[in-house]
Amino acid sequence: AAGLAGRTRRLGDESERARKAVTGRIRDTLRRIDDRHPALAAHLRDSVSTGSSCRYQPATPVPWRL
Repeated sequence: AAGLAGRTRRLGDESERARKAVTGRIRDTLRRIDDRHPALAAHLRDSVSTGSSCRYQPATPVPWRL
């Protein structure tokens, strides 16, 4: 099997399995949040990106109040 840019893909690679598991859990959680708080789910979908690493980067800064 070929990966990005035609590179060979290592089957059973632990980091790839972990990356896919995290991405799946994030998507599943966003679906659940969407049922209860659609605006928050939309914000997170726009702000969270996954790939070789996960990143939260909103389009505009969020004023956190703790």
